[in-house]
Amino acid sequence: VQEHFKKNVGNHFVKNFPEYYSYITPAVRDQEQDLGRPKGGLAQLHNASIDMKTERVKTKSYRLQAQILHFTNVKLLWINSYFPTDPQTQNFHDDDLTEVLREAEDILDAEEFDHVLWSGDLNWDPRRNSGFSLTVEAFMRRVGLHSAWEKYPVTHTHVHTDMVGTSTLDHFMVDVELLEVVRDAGALNNLGDNLSRHSPIMIKLELGN
Repeated sequence: VQEHFKKNVGNHFVKNFPEYYSYITPAVRDQEQDLGRPKGGLAQLHNASIDMKTERVKTKSYRLQAQILHFTNVKLLWINSYFPTDPQTQNFHDDDLTEVLREAEDILDAEEFDHVLWSGDLNWDPRRNSGFSLTVEAFMRRVGLHSAWEKYPVTHTHVHTDMVGTSTLDHFMVDVELLEVVRDAGALNNLGDNLSRHSPIMIKLELGN
């Protein structure tokens, strides 16, 4: 879940989703910014009835969240992220993107886990030939992560402001071994109660016991 702006948003989730444990990273505004859309805003929830140990991984960027989920025989590193917007040019100011990718790689290097599930609005459409897209693609290739859409293709996850054009910006990135146990994945397009131009995305993993 992404884009939550209220300062007390953590209390909001506790009150309205009591059946879930929630990990909230509020959105932020730049200094002296009183109006306009804040940046980031992330939430990870898991069912409180499931007896599962979780470890929160400390992050510095408001664009990243991470936890390690301890299943019976698997430790899953679960990352949630909200990347900067792709300006769709060859040359772009890449400080924000570089910062997020650098911290994510630090997490991948430092933590102990068996598999990676990285979910989020990466603002990355692999079909684009932009500098942003090529940077993200090269990074994911270097750290050995694959989009679930390689196994379960989707038509799109996002509709543009003209309500005609589409793109695939939202992904589940997984390591190659985890990709083998993805049993279903997709974008839930055309939901009548979804007010966002981004479609919810889902993934189903078979992790054993």
